Amino acid sequence: MTAATARPRPGLHHLLVEAARTSPHAPAVIEPADSSADSGPPAVRTYAQLLAHAERYADALRSGGITRGDHVVVDAPNSAATIAMLMACSMAGAAFVPLTPEVPDERARQILALSRARGYAHLTTTGRLDRIGGPGGLAVVTYGWDAPPAVSSTVPPAPAAGTGDLAYLFFTSGSTGVPKGVAMPQHATCAFFDATRGMLRPDDRVASTAPLQFDFCLLDIGMCLANRCAIVPVPRDLLRWPRRIVDVLSATGCTRVHAVPSVWRPLLRRQPRLLAELPPLDAVMFSGEPFPPDELRILHRALPDTRVVNCYGPTECMACSFTDVTAYADGSAGGLPVDGAYPGAALDIVDDDGVVIGEPGRSGQLRFTGPSVFAGYWQADGAVHPPPAVGRDAAGTPTLLTGDYAHRAADGRLRFDGRRDRQVKVGGNRVELAEIEAALCRAPGVEEARVVADTGGPDVTLVAFVGGPDADPGDDGAGWRRWCAALPPYMRPARVVHLPHLPKGPNGKVDQQRLTHQTGSH
Repeated sequence: MTAATARPRPGLHHLLVEAARTSPHAPAVIEPADSSADSGPPAVRTYAQLLAHAERYADALRSGGITRGDHVVVDAPNSAATIAMLMACSMAGAAFVPLTPEVPDERARQILALSRARGYAHLTTTGRLDRIGGPGGLAVVTYGWDAPPAVSSTVPPAPAAGTGDLAYLFFTSGSTGVPKGVAMPQHATCAFFDATRGMLRPDDRVASTAPLQFDFCLLDIGMCLANRCAIVPVPRDLLRWPRRIVDVLSATGCTRVHAVPSVWRPLLRRQPRLLAELPPLDAVMFSGEPFPPDELRILHRALPDTRVVNCYGPTECMACSFTDVTAYADGSAGGLPVDGAYPGAALDIVDDDGVVIGEPGRSGQLRFTGPSVFAGYWQADGAVHPPPAVGRDAAGTPTLLTGDYAHRAADGRLRFDGRRDRQVKVGGNRVELAEIEAALCRAPGVEEARVVADTGGPDVTLVAFVGGPDADPGDDGAGWRRWCAALPPYMRPARVVHLPHLPKGPNGKVDQQRLTHQTGSH
């Protein structure tokens, strides 16, 4: 096959093209009209409509100067129009970099610079060019479902910035004090979603609650596209109100809900009676953090015919496994199961030498083997560097050491033990504690900082300890909170404790155990 006749490499947008060809009139996105209870029926967008919008958006990106290998920041909440824009980036050969308006402006500008983006796309109703410092050097595309896309700024022609192999860059919390870019290739993304075919039914309607910059939002979008069913983007401002969540799920006829456990907490703990008003749910999918056993029991008692599925996996491989944990609502045997890797992949536990652990009870690091492993971490100079955790097995299949630990229970299943490094999950979001510490250390007089995750309550709480005899907290700690204002809300410490000097162990390092004891999480 010659270069002229070679088939183009598959891209994420091919999921939409195939769905529109086979199911053009099927619902693709079902959007609640607005956040009020009496707002009227939801808006139904079909696959044919979604594809038509994506093609128009792709033309707009190209007219703005976006070409193969470029990066486009998409700064918007999840919606039918935004899903079309993500597909448009793939059509244009560009990788998208997701943001949402809730990301602080300073962090948005930081991600824009780190990603070396040449494009910026935003919804007509939420865009704010001032938050990224203006359109200088960017192709700016404004889009909305009911209006044609508008190109307000273009970039000059340039050689292809790359091969076009990247589907997206997700920026997560980084241990160096700056966001860390996870570079996911098109082939890995497509392989993952191809493997999920058959996991959902064509008539499913999946409520998606994650913000756009959370990788499980893309999981919802891609799985629905691959399975020709409908996604229901739940407005983020509803998630604190149990009654409104129930109303949206009922009005849109949802059959599945995908949410971090903390989204369920207000409903389970404050208004569990509302669970009886939910539409018949085939499954509740959760990710990002373990589901507390007591809350899982409440959910199971209220919805005995609903399966509860643990969608486990780090950002670096999208997801490893989809494990039905309904039978484990009693929390017995310690830790929810995380086995059952998706078709074509495997999940096992290994010791420090990489040897597979087979005996029950012994904890080891979870190792994922499969086609959806990321390319590496994006660097500000435009290079992608695979970390030591990425390798290949004897057959050449990519492997990833996840940093999570598990053990094999007596029943043969893998049970989740947690992490052993300084990375935690808060509300399903991955947080590198070192990034918060770096922000605090920029405050005047702060010589050192250490953040501890308090796991003693139903929610993970971050407690910061700052050391320095000349550090000035301001009125009620307002000074230090100001230094954390650029961080996303889930990364801001709930409490800041000032000490002249942080306690040290005999080796001169900060005594983490003494600080943990002060949080009450021990």
